[in-house]
Amino acid sequence: MSKIDYLRHEMEKKGYHITERISASGEVSIREGRGGHIIMEIENVDRDKIKTLLNDLQCRTMIRVKDDGNIQYIIKMSSV
Repeated sequence: MSKIDYLRHEMEKKGYHITERISASGEVSIREGRGGHIIMEIENVDRDKIKTLLNDLQCRTMIRVKDDGNIQYIIKMSSV
């Protein structure tokens, strides 16, 4: 299982709706970025719960707010 598949699986177990691109409120978008990073965007999702989940999975993250107001996480995971 790849790192991105593992992250999607763990997020879906917690009840999040995972998509390639955000199209509705309450969705989480996960896709591959450059250099082995994973890009995750959220819209109207509890940031504290996401942060706790990423910490539990031992992910290193950088957070930025996009122009449209969505939160974007750049994630680097250790081996799964």
